[in-house]
Amino acid sequence: LLFIIIYCYCCYYRKTSDYYEHLFGGVVFRLFVEQSFCEVVFLAIQPCHQSKGFGARLMNHLKEILKEYKINHILTFADNSAVGYFNKQGFNKNVTLPKVVWHKYIKTYNSAILMECQIMDEINYCFLKEQLLRQRIHLFHHLKPHTQSHILRTTDNITFPILNYIGSLFFHI
Repeated sequence: LLFIIIYCYCCYYRKTSDYYEHLFGGVVFRLFVEQSFCEVVFLAIQPCHQSKGFGARLMNHLKEILKEYKINHILTFADNSAVGYFNKQGFNKNVTLPKVVWHKYIKTYNSAILMECQIMDEINYCFLKEQLLRQRIHLFHHLKPHTQSHILRTTDNITFPILNYIGSLFFHI
């Protein structure tokens, strides 16, 4: 007897008591290790938990899991309401993975848009937010001596008191 795992999943649970956990989100995916891609079949977060970053965190954890399997492409068919979410997670409508690699393995949907995300080994997706913040601060401090864009100016006869106030708040950073 051969047992083949076709679908895998990651879930978010919230502990509501010592004995009870509440499932509020998850992703179902299929691994195609030999073809070096993964298909996201289903991803959902309960509406009361949406727009809080749980979907992004779930996708970032999935990317880290896929790196362990040497998978560097994620494909999904997104409906119109999900395209914005997948764009924010690094997915693109321009699929670079050749069709001959994936077309035998995943079902195509006429009412959905095929999207792809390429996974980079150099990025730790679980700490992506922190990495980007460190890079932004480093870039700001590196470029500040070479530019005057951080200096607020007044025109000949017009002053902008609110801009001067806001500028004074950021002067101490």
